[in-house]
Amino acid sequence: MWIISIYAISLAALLLPLGAIGDRWGRRPVLLTGLAVFAVVSAAAGLATSTEVMLVARLLSGVARR
Repeated sequence: MWIISIYAISLAALLLPLGAIGDRWGRRPVLLTGLAVFAVVSAAAGLATSTEVMLVARLLSGVARR
């Protein structure tokens, strides 16, 4: 259950703070950084060999998605 839910929880929890960072630093740099981080952690989630690695990768993908 946590593997599915942790993505939505991290995305919802950081939506407003990361949106404010995007307003402050500019939307394009924050978007490109988020896309790069999302690509790396998605690959890590796909190659995960343990539950802990999968949970951390899904958590970071929710953070990077904003």
